[in-house]
This record gives sequence, structure tokens and C-alpha cells, in this order.
Amino acid sequence: MRKFYHAVNRRSRKAMTEFLKEHFRYNTMNSWNRASSYANNMKIHCLGLDNETQTQLYKLIQCDGFYDSINNLISDFVPTCNLNTAIQSVIYFLR
Repeated sequence: MRKFYHAVNRRSRKAMTEFLKEHFRYNTMNSWNRASSYANNMKIHCLGLDNETQTQLYKLIQCDGFYDSINNLISDFVPTCNLNTAIQSVIYFLR
């Protein structure tokens, strides 16, 4: 399973720069304007899970009320970290 935490020596400019240089990024608007931001790819097939766990997750996201529950968690999270733009986009997408 993929881990989404990687310890970085914050006292080393080189270590921090290397970490950010290698970190996954996504286009925030359109690819033509080259605007991007850091992200974690949370797609089920990219998490490094075994087939049985993937199948169960795909079944879970098809359950009634699944997206409502996720949206409630995200709505509670947004005010705590000022990530309104990216997180709000996820909320809109899940509706």
C-alpha cells in the first residue's frame, strides 16, 4: 500500500527542494497555462492495494449515501487548513 507521508529533513534546503521536485503535481486549470499544484493521487487503482481490497472499495463507493458522508468529512476539514480552492473543487465534483 502506498504511504502519503515521507519524512524530509527541513533543515536541508537540498532535501526539501529534491522532495518537492519529485512530488506528484496536477494541472490546476488547463495544461496550456502551466499552473500546477502538489497532490496525492488517491485513485483506488493507484493506491497499491490487492485486488480483493480494490474490489471492495469499488463496491463501497457505489453505496447510497457514500458521497454524502465523504462530503460531510471534507466540509468539516476545509475550515481547519485554508485549502478552500482544492478541497472545495473535490466537494463540487462529488455532488
